[in-house]
Amino acid sequence: MNEQTLKKFIEQYATVHVFAVKHISELITETLEEVSFEQFCLLRQLVTDGPLRPTELATQLRVNKSAITAKLDRLQAKGYVDRKRDAKDGRVYTISITSEGVRVHALAQQKVEEFVGTYIQELTEDELHSFLAIYEKILRVIEKRGDKA
Repeated sequence: MNEQTLKKFIEQYATVHVFAVKHISELITETLEEVSFEQFCLLRQLVTDGPLRPTELATQLRVNKSAITAKLDRLQAKGYVDRKRDAKDGRVYTISITSEGVRVHALAQQKVEEFVGTYIQELTEDELHSFLAIYEKILRVIEKRGDKA
């Protein structure tokens, strides 16, 4: 692929990505006052994977531990997550999502699905499978290289 074609694809991808992230972030903020997109992603990870240690959350979300700690502090203050110390090692604790956290995550997730669904519905089933296969391939390349996604 020549450089000009590659540049055009990158620009188109960036345009779609920025549009989607901006609108999803706005939906989350409108639905969950004072919850950022990153905090929503943290709640989503806890819904998906259950109680996790902060280091596990940081790894899965591809951020540093200090960023996780600040987000957890804010979410805990809102009553969306709970920290529990390990009975064997008091230095270690796990993070779990509270019932209120599950509730607000579900509200925001519904809004995200409605938003994304309006665009996904425009794709044929074959186009959707191709779209997802390409995204999964890009993610595998990112993971293989050890890049932060």
